[in-house]
Amino acid sequence: FRLQDDKFSLISNTQGKQINAIHSAEKIFLATQNGELLEVQNDSAKVIAGLDIPLTSIVVKDEQTYFGSEGRGLFELKNGEAKEIKVSFRPYFINDLALANDGSIWLASRVKSADSGLFGYFPNADFGRFGNQTGTINSVEFDEKDNLWLGTKDSGVFSFRGGNESAHYTFENTSGGLRSNQIFDVFVDREGVIWF
Repeated sequence: FRLQDDKFSLISNTQGKQINAIHSAEKIFLATQNGELLEVQNDSAKVIAGLDIPLTSIVVKDEQTYFGSEGRGLFELKNGEAKEIKVSFRPYFINDLALANDGSIWLASRVKSADSGLFGYFPNADFGRFGNQTGTINSVEFDEKDNLWLGTKDSGVFSFRGGNESAHYTFENTSGGLRSNQIFDVFVDREGVIWF
């Protein structure tokens, strides 16, 4: 649905579809649980890519669209086709994506608790893994100072700058200020306030 002028309107061709991610800029894209990448035009959604796995996240860099999946990693939309980015070292279960000012794409992924779920993808290069023992990361978001904020499954909140950990907040080290170590989402508002 779209809420505009206090009125809800149905986006056609989305009935019965679970929308996992929305990207809104010049173009509006929706990622679905049943593997469809949709582009919204007016009040209608058109399938522009279809896969056999759930899609979780979307970022757009210039005219390039990237999307994450549960089970097959990162994809890019190239010439109207979904192309899996296949390299030997990559995450397969992606929960969220964030685009850095330098064009790199940062991935929140599902991993074992002793591993780091933060990956960076550098187009025309490769993937890199960053951090130590973050565990599964649910959400990634950049602030206006290029700090990358991570919300984790059970390790609290991390902040990274230039690929290096700069802060780690937990229920325990904030004296309960952080209400839980399970963070579902991170949001940076237009005033630069970080919400968990």
